[in-house]
Amino acid sequence: MTQKKPNRLTACREFYAAMAAAGGGALREELERAFEFVPREHFLGVGPWLALSPFAQSYVRTPTDDPIHVYQNLLFALAMIDQTRNHK
Repeated sequence: MTQKKPNRLTACREFYAAMAAAGGGALREELERAFEFVPREHFLGVGPWLALSPFAQSYVRTPTDDPIHVYQNLLFALAMIDQTRNHK
C-alpha cells in the first residue's frame, strides 16, 4: 500500500519544521511539532511578503502570495515604515 502524498504546503511546512528544530537537542521533537502546527504565514499578514536577503541586507518581495515562500530560513518584514513620512 502506498502512502498518500502530502500537498505542497504541508510538505514544505514539515520540512521547515524538521530543519528549524534540528538543533533543539532534547526538545527537538516538541519543537518540530510546534513548527508544523503553527502556520508561519499567519504572523505575516497578507502576501506577497518581503524577505530580508542574507546577501545584500535588503528586502526582496516574494513573487506571489503563495505561503510556500515563507518556509525558508529567512527573516520576513512584519511591517514596513514609510520613510518619506519621517522627514521634516
